[in-house]
Amino acid sequence: MEGLAWCISISAMFASLWVLLYLWKNQGTGPNRKLPPGSMGLPVLGETLAYYLHFTRLSPDNILSEYRARYGNIFKTHLFGSPAIVSMDPEVNRFILNNEGKLFQCHWVKTSTHMLGKWSLHNIHGEMHKNVYGMLVNFTKSDRLKEHFLGDMDEYARFILSEWKNHEVLVNLEAKRYTIYLASKHLLGFPIGKDTDAVAEYYLQIFHGMVTLPIPLPGTQYTKGLKARQKMSELICRAIEDRKHHPEAHRVDFLSKLVSQTDRVYSTEQMTDFILHLLFAGHETSGSNLALAIKYLTDTPQALEQLRAEHDSIRRQKKPGERLSWEDYRNMTFSQDVVNESLRLTSIAAAIFRKAMEDVEIKGFTFPKGWRILVATRAAHMNESFFPDPFTFNPWRWKGKNYKAEKHFLPFGAGPRYCAGSELARLEIIVFLHYLVTSYTWKPTKPDSINYHPLTHMRCGFPIHVKER
Repeated sequence: MEGLAWCISISAMFASLWVLLYLWKNQGTGPNRKLPPGSMGLPVLGETLAYYLHFTRLSPDNILSEYRARYGNIFKTHLFGSPAIVSMDPEVNRFILNNEGKLFQCHWVKTSTHMLGKWSLHNIHGEMHKNVYGMLVNFTKSDRLKEHFLGDMDEYARFILSEWKNHEVLVNLEAKRYTIYLASKHLLGFPIGKDTDAVAEYYLQIFHGMVTLPIPLPGTQYTKGLKARQKMSELICRAIEDRKHHPEAHRVDFLSKLVSQTDRVYSTEQMTDFILHLLFAGHETSGSNLALAIKYLTDTPQALEQLRAEHDSIRRQKKPGERLSWEDYRNMTFSQDVVNESLRLTSIAAAIFRKAMEDVEIKGFTFPKGWRILVATRAAHMNESFFPDPFTFNPWRWKGKNYKAEKHFLPFGAGPRYCAGSELARLEIIVFLHYLVTSYTWKPTKPDSINYHPLTHMRCGFPIHVKER
């Protein structure tokens, strides 16, 4: 009898495991659903470890190419604790992004909410998002770029680069110092000084807390990030109170515009989270793109030579110390091609995260309600069918092309959450490159390579030694 009971127990256990495995592998299936092909991977873990390995040690292009060959441009998987569908189809990607707030919803990892706040822009929807986004579009339109942004970029680029001369610098760190200084000035009104240095210090800790495991123990990156968020919030709150008590002071920063709104009043907590998010969006991606553009130019002497010739030509027409004009910027055509190619190769965020708000049928497949959707923009950028020889830095491929008309190119997303600061980002990169190539030469001091986790960056920060021309 004991042997029989033991056999029954073992059989029941295996049957239970088989049922659980069956349910795991058949998540989201139903009589009226046709899921894309793919694999849910291991129970609980899914395929997260494989993705993590490729993004941190290898390359996302390898695993995405492998899955494209196996399943096509749309496939199911299980990542970061959730069932997911990955789309590498540019047409589908545009459909998903254009239907933000209707069929799909912005969906970031939980640690981003912990660090940036429940009112950060990726968490707000509907009228609130529409209003804040509209303010951002107006804040970064071309006449403001000409009147308010260009002069500061000119000044800050010269200031940062003056400290590079005859020194070894980490390009990644210095590029982000440039962009965080600019973001601090235009979002909070902070000139270069102790406040901007504090913002840079706090934000580095916040970023590391956002891309780590949420372990609330003393000394962890997560806990350090939360403490830095608290300090940053206090800094922003003081700036808000200053604007409330001195409304007569004329300020052109974004926080002042938030505080002075009369048709819609936001709480201090809401405005703090808005600014926290915009500081991240306004410097992290632009800084990384700038650093990688310098890396690609370093590795492609012909492109660097042509870029330098374009900027030397502009500089020769100006008086010593004269600032760049908007007309100068508009004449930097090869520089625009360099930025396009850098954006394509870099793809700072390899995927954009969304969540299906209801069952959605696309190209014969069901995108189930509640599933995480990964819009893999990098996959299209690195697809040789759209961009021949995709792994080569080739700015000449953009000659005479309007990047906004390229349907396979989505460096700034699409739809209602299209990056409001896209032109601002291009401008700050090109202004910095202008002063770099016209005034300095440089050489790498050690080999470096690209890491794709959590965002695309140089593993060693890209150390270079800089000399004056």
